Amino acid sequence: MRGMIDVRKQIRNQTSYIRHINALYWFFNSFTMRIVLLLLFAAISAGALAQEPLITNIPARKTQSLNGTWHYIMDPYEMGFYDYRYKERKENDREAYWNSDVPDNKTDRKEHGYSNKYTLRVPGDWNSQGAKFLYYEGTVWYQRSFDVNLPPSGERAFLYFGAVNYRADVYLNGHKLGMHKGGF
Repeated sequence: MRGMIDVRKQIRNQTSYIRHINALYWFFNSFTMRIVLLLLFAAISAGALAQEPLITNIPARKTQSLNGTWHYIMDPYEMGFYDYRYKERKENDREAYWNSDVPDNKTDRKEHGYSNKYTLRVPGDWNSQGAKFLYYEGTVWYQRSFDVNLPPSGERAFLYFGAVNYRADVYLNGHKLGMHKGGF
């Protein structure tokens, strides 16, 4: 009797195995599997068609390094970027942190100011440049004044950052040049 139970158990296990094989066969021959394979192929080929770097041959270009000491303002509530309605400030907004911090007249309200007292070294991350930055994850505004020779007519100038994390809004003389989201 005991031998018969073992045989039935083996037959049940083989039947279960055959059901699993049939289910896998159905899955691989189904419309769902075709969609899965199509998406897998698209994901793999997307890497091959990824965008080339926009600026190439950087070392051979005429460059002006902006490495060194930069002024900074810590802005944990992003008051320099957003107005009281939490909308991005306009380029001509005098209270925006990318505009001049020098008042035009005595009644001009300025709640920010860049100072030689508050500087960071660039390149470098702010977290390692002071105890107050160690765990800070908010917005930091960087500012630096510099002179540059404009390129001849018909030529372009590029502003190249080695690494920025996570979001960068770039302004030059109060005009927004662009923005980047993502690590580096």
